[in-house]
Amino acid sequence: MPLHTNHSPYPPRASSTGAFLMPFETIRFTDAQLETLTQCAQRAGFDSVPDFIVDLIEYERDRLALRGRLMESFRSKETFLVNDAFFEDLLSYAQSLDQSRGEEGWDQ
Repeated sequence: MPLHTNHSPYPPRASSTGAFLMPFETIRFTDAQLETLTQCAQRAGFDSVPDFIVDLIEYERDRLALRGRLMESFRSKETFLVNDAFFEDLLSYAQSLDQSRGEEGWDQ
C-alpha cells in the first residue's frame, strides 16, 4: 500500500550527528540507514527524511489501530452479514473520509 505524500509542517531537522528531532522524539541513524532513508524519501516524493519518517510512523500507527479493531471484532460475539453491499458501503465510507480530508480517493 503506498504511503500518502502529505508534507509535514515541520522543517527538516538534520544535525551533524545524523539525528533527526521529530515532533515527539529523537531518532539516531547510521550513515547507511540515513542514505537508504534519503533515497526512499526522494523516491516517495517527500521534502525531507523527517517528513518521510513521520509518515511511516503514522502509517504504522494506523495499521496497528486497524489490527487492534479487527482483533477486537474477532473476539466479539456480535456478528453481521459481510457481502458485496457491505464492501460497497465500506468503499463509499472510505471515499467520503478522503474527500473530507482533501485527499485523493480510492480507485474502484
